[in-house]
Amino acid sequence: MDLFYLFFHKAIDIARNQGEISFITTNYYPTDYGGKKLRLDFNERVSIRKLINFNELKIFESALGQHNLITMLVKENNLLLKAENSIVKKTGVANTETLRKIFNKEEENTDYYYVKQAHLYEGEEKYIRLLGVYEGIDDNSLQSILSKMKLCQNKFGDICLIKQGIVSGADKVTNKHISEYDSDWKKEKVYF
Repeated sequence: MDLFYLFFHKAIDIARNQGEISFITTNYYPTDYGGKKLRLDFNERVSIRKLINFNELKIFESALGQHNLITMLVKENNLLLKAENSIVKKTGVANTETLRKIFNKEEENTDYYYVKQAHLYEGEEKYIRLLGVYEGIDDNSLQSILSKMKLCQNKFGDICLIKQGIVSGADKVTNKHISEYDSDWKKEKVYF
């Protein structure tokens, strides 16, 4: 489990009503299976003001392997507040000027979206959706498409069997292989 989840929960606990909470973390919790409780807490007790997903742009030279996200919350459940989300497409290491441009919505290699609080969370897992209405476009075409998909009678898992694909390292013959394929292979020998 990511320990920073606990810091989010504690910050929400101790913040006053309408208090501001901000963290720089990895960008995994919006869709991480283990982040469900955190997302549920967000949905119930805060409004997301801003999410900036840096993707491949590194903001800390000492942590070049991380994919970072800035999360800005307000402790209130305001369904009228739109989250201002950014998805950075730039790569490399960020400098002060690049960060300034991203925050001021001037970075050309960044997409900026507005998402209503009611549209931020998806399904029972409460996955957080960063995409929404593209800045400057009034229609809600993406939301319309996603809503249509939710109404669809058939789900992907209903019409096909979803299984695990290739498993790396599964290269030795086992008793199951021998019996399943009725072969004369030798157990534990590497064939694949």
